[in-house]
Amino acid sequence: DGGRAYAINGSKSVGKPRGAGIIFILVFTITCMIFVNLSSEIIIYLILVLAAMLSGYLDDSSSSPWGELKKGIIDFVIAVMAAVTYLHYNPNTFDISLFKLTVTLNPIIYGVLIVILIWVSINVTNCSDGVDGLCGTLSAITLSSAYVLFMIFDIESSFRHTILIMVVCILGYLWFNASPSKLLMGDAGSRAIGIFIAFAFLKLHSPLLYIPLAIVLIIDGGLGLIKVSFMRFLHIKIMQNIRTPIHDHMRKNKDWSDTQVVFRFTIIQVILGLAVIYGLNPFILLEFLANVHNDIIVVFFVLLALYMSKHKKIVPSVIFLAIATGIKYFTILLLPVIIIYHFRKEEKLSVRFLKCFQYGILFAVILVLQYALYFRDFQVLVAM
Repeated sequence: DGGRAYAINGSKSVGKPRGAGIIFILVFTITCMIFVNLSSEIIIYLILVLAAMLSGYLDDSSSSPWGELKKGIIDFVIAVMAAVTYLHYNPNTFDISLFKLTVTLNPIIYGVLIVILIWVSINVTNCSDGVDGLCGTLSAITLSSAYVLFMIFDIESSFRHTILIMVVCILGYLWFNASPSKLLMGDAGSRAIGIFIAFAFLKLHSPLLYIPLAIVLIIDGGLGLIKVSFMRFLHIKIMQNIRTPIHDHMRKNKDWSDTQVVFRFTIIQVILGLAVIYGLNPFILLEFLANVHNDIIVVFFVLLALYMSKHKKIVPSVIFLAIATGIKYFTILLLPVIIIYHFRKEEKLSVRFLKCFQYGILFAVILVLQYALYFRDFQVLVAM
């Protein structure tokens, strides 16, 4: 692992076995062969997962690190084979799940996008493997979230079983990789997990869900790829004050411990995963889109108002609360709470009263403007 010497706390990894990925990926493949009803498509995917694992293992075990061009060509070949396989067995369409839309693309354009998705997934997952337990934990959360969506949508029963097996294999690895770790997955594990995550979202037929359900992996590993690409190809230096991967920035610049990095990154991804699962629940979609129960929008603006109030930005706080009140009038009850909280340290009662009056006027103006957009006669106020 040629980059280990440059990583924060890289010395902690010295002497530890770093080829654990080849073990649990082989276990994953064999288990799938035994317990999953494999189609020709899934068999090809498993072969490509093994190919990604083998390329990572050979790179790690090489006496001199492979060059970026060599690894890039290997990733590209694997990604092209995966794209051709997917388009052979599946239609050139994908779903935008939140709006129940199906988008059809030209097969060549869709194939190019699939190649990009796979390349990104492989590399951001690989770059996130720098802290004990981080890559495995985030990957397990992402795949678990995808598995739940497979269950909700009730699709691809055979493939979703492979997801469950991969999660179990990652958990087995994490038993020994929890800080302080006894072994490391190396590129053999991270690259194989990365390509499998891409396969999961392709088979979910909602590849755009990769973004929210793997956002921590994308930000942690992806910002470094963007930074290096701009510097190398465009000769533009960006994010000079940010150390990448982001987990190194947090450890070096923010003084986070390895455990804090793993726990905090995990909390973020768990919350986002639950939010996506909640948002795509058929009952929620039915109530929000079909029955027009727009409480989700109200909660959004109320949270914005509270957030602005916490950061002492009273004007946008009042504006956002007025927008929320225009949708559901009961949120007006929060107006005195926000204003009083903001001026609670003001000693003069007369100043408090004046501020309440001023921001009350602002609130009323914003509220009236919302109704003015639809005003024809006073019947518009009947709903209130």
